[in-house]
Amino acid sequence: MFREMLQKALAGEEYTMVDRSLEWVYSVDAARGAVKACHTEGLRSRIFNIGMGEIYSSRELVDMVKRLVPGARLKTGSPPKASNLAPRETEAPCDITSSREELGYEPDYKMEPAVKDFLEFLKRR
Repeated sequence: MFREMLQKALAGEEYTMVDRSLEWVYSVDAARGAVKACHTEGLRSRIFNIGMGEIYSSRELVDMVKRLVPGARLKTGSPPKASNLAPRETEAPCDITSSREELGYEPDYKMEPAVKDFLEFLKRR
């Protein structure tokens, strides 16, 4: 969903993102968190939440991408009837306290820097 939206934005194609609010994690942070979980010794926990620690709505993401990609033809809306992506709202971000305390994890990317970085990656491909 995220990659497709950015690819469509760069190509000047229309894209409708399903109305929802979610916590996101950029793949770079997810990978770093997984490596920390695999290589940190003496862990008390076995399960760690890795995320940005913030909730973003579809509208926020669409507006952000439109600012970063002038002319992007993006909007939010209802999912297609055959879609299993029902609108939903995430009330609060996942608690990343144990990831911070035990792994020393802190997200390097909030949403806008993650979007900028991934857009640059897509442009280089």
